[in-house]
Amino acid sequence: MVCELGMGKRTGIITWMCHNSDSNDLMLFSEVQRNDIYADIKEILQEAEQATRSILEAHREQVKKLATILLQRKTIQGKDLPDLFGK
Repeated sequence: MVCELGMGKRTGIITWMCHNSDSNDLMLFSEVQRNDIYADIKEILQEAEQATRSILEAHREQVKKLATILLQRKTIQGKDLPDLFGK
């Protein structure tokens, strides 16, 4: 997202990778630029983790119920979820 699509807050809307998308491409940039790229990536991952935790916390009881069912059945079909949660 950051390197190929320019979605970093620090790095801006530019592409930071060469066409072969090799991880060594980052070595072409200065230490400051690499640090900005890494900081943008870390921030995106932290935001995603926090959003995931918030969603799971908001639906804690449903997650517990689903976990219990999965321990018993091992698999659940998506079409069965409304019946399991009464919706």
